[in-house]
Amino acid sequence: MIYATAVKFKNGTSYRTPEAIDSIYLDSTSDETWKLGKGKDAKPFRGWYDKHDVYRWLFLYMNEGLLMKVVTGENPDIKPIGKDENDLDGYVRSEK
Repeated sequence: MIYATAVKFKNGTSYRTPEAIDSIYLDSTSDETWKLGKGKDAKPFRGWYDKHDVYRWLFLYMNEGLLMKVVTGENPDIKPIGKDENDLDGYVRSEK
């Protein structure tokens, strides 16, 4: 599983909305099969990633089984919100 464990908000943002998120810290469990890269260079998701990258990955690969969850509470799924993978206004948010 890939978990979102923290978020950074844009500087000067007083509202904590999904649109105000700048980056997301992702951390893969040891049994996660989704990796960044291919072959021997593939690495687990572990670190800070731009919210637009997370959005794009989910938009493109959710139907192929890519799943990310929030690490707190009931571990809700993270979903991409936008019109296509290149939507500059696209963002991610957790299910309620």
